[in-house]
Amino acid sequence: MASASHAVPKLEADLYYFSIRRHLDPRTLKDVFTPPVGPEQYPRSMQLLPVYYHDRLDWDNWVIIRDEVVHLLDEREVKLTSVDLTRFRWEEQNLKADSKSEMATSCITIWVGVLPNSLASDLAYESSKDILRLLRTHNIQDIDVAYRESEAKLFTGPELLAPVDEDDPPSRRSSTL
Repeated sequence: MASASHAVPKLEADLYYFSIRRHLDPRTLKDVFTPPVGPEQYPRSMQLLPVYYHDRLDWDNWVIIRDEVVHLLDEREVKLTSVDLTRFRWEEQNLKADSKSEMATSCITIWVGVLPNSLASDLAYESSKDILRLLRTHNIQDIDVAYRESEAKLFTGPELLAPVDEDDPPSRRSSTL
């Protein structure tokens, strides 16, 4: 779902989180996306980093803020799958031949997972403003908001069988498989 005023260009949506394999929805990150130029340049490789410390966001405070973020998103009927706190790192490509590339790291980001094709860009923009306003009430100004398409999948396997006695003939047959 997209709307015109805050839509992310398709190339950026497909390649922003290229190595993480997520589709980008609108974000408040200040990072400027630079698309690959020509067939010899690969999309930048993005890494996901954990957040270990923030001066105003300890574990107890994060639990409260996360629950408030979920409440704000539910009020706007955003079909969310997860709310995570993360950072991103990528290699900045330098166009000069003699200079080395540098690693860039984003601000701490509230990364909201939403069901695929369920979030209009205007709704993401308004929800982001709500979340940033919430953070300001907690005196937090240096956290961004980003959305990604994701689906929660339960990892299930075959039904487990009850243990059998070793003298049971079927157990000898199944152990040779």
